[in-house]
Amino acid sequence: MASAIPIGVFTHSLPGDGLVEKIQAGARLGIKLFQVGPFSPDYFPNGNFDAARLENVVKALKDADSRVATLNACFEAGDNIVGREDYSSIGAIRRTGGLGYMGDDAEKIVKNRKLNIMDTLAVAAYFRDIGLLTEQAIVTTHVGFTDDTEQQKGQITASLCDILGYARSNDTYLAVETGTEPVNHLVEYIRKVESESGVKGRLGLNFDPANLELYGTQRSGAAVADLVMTPELIFGVHAKEAKPKPADFKYQQPHGNWPDGCEEVVIGTGAYNWVGLIGQLQRVGYKGAIIIEKEMPQPVNVPREDAISQAFKYLQEIQKG
Repeated sequence: MASAIPIGVFTHSLPGDGLVEKIQAGARLGIKLFQVGPFSPDYFPNGNFDAARLENVVKALKDADSRVATLNACFEAGDNIVGREDYSSIGAIRRTGGLGYMGDDAEKIVKNRKLNIMDTLAVAAYFRDIGLLTEQAIVTTHVGFTDDTEQQKGQITASLCDILGYARSNDTYLAVETGTEPVNHLVEYIRKVESESGVKGRLGLNFDPANLELYGTQRSGAAVADLVMTPELIFGVHAKEAKPKPADFKYQQPHGNWPDGCEEVVIGTGAYNWVGLIGQLQRVGYKGAIIIEKEMPQPVNVPREDAISQAFKYLQEIQKG
């Protein structure tokens, strides 16, 4: 029988004013494994990684007898240094997402986002060196829409080439969040970036099947078929759940507004076959964790902590066979 895949939670999804309170909230739910992040620029004074700034975070993890699966860099609650990702519509996130930011001060903001990702890779290496990680030093992020304008695509690619050079220097890895393009398109893009950067094996996928349903990009079952063709690129997995699309829904490259029925629901009650995914991951030898992510307000009046707790228990229970 295959070993169970460990289940953790993304600190960004937990209640609390900072990383320490969020880790404590996860521990109260009985969860001992975390994806940690995002790290605000305050953690990197003068644009430099400073281990002393992480002392309280490290202490909170150790006090909770917890480990770290992966880290995250994102800019949903950004400031005037890194800008803010705007998720009000698909068009808005196309303009403001990740390394594809095209708003005011784009050059400065993209540079600072790139540096923030590099600093988060430095945190991952530090956590690895002090024994907090359960796997390799991996940071996940949304890079932007890699199918967009040549200007945006070039901006994203140039930034990723710099980031991968840094990742090679400190033995860390970057995982691109799925959702904004079909998985096979993203795999092709990763291969292109590897070729342009000359850095292979350090850029992969953080597979989030719900994102594909929420954006209306690709039916999640079809995405898994693409995913398992390149198991070496599966660096992480997010667990959240989307309301099922109608049978006649037309999946396509996302533009404009969010599609009708774009709803997040309790894990185990939506569109996704988690038993099937876990089986596929086990068959291809996936060594990482499944990380619960909770983004949207719960449409069925389930408090966020309860939804996370239910998801944690569900994903553990279905692995008992």
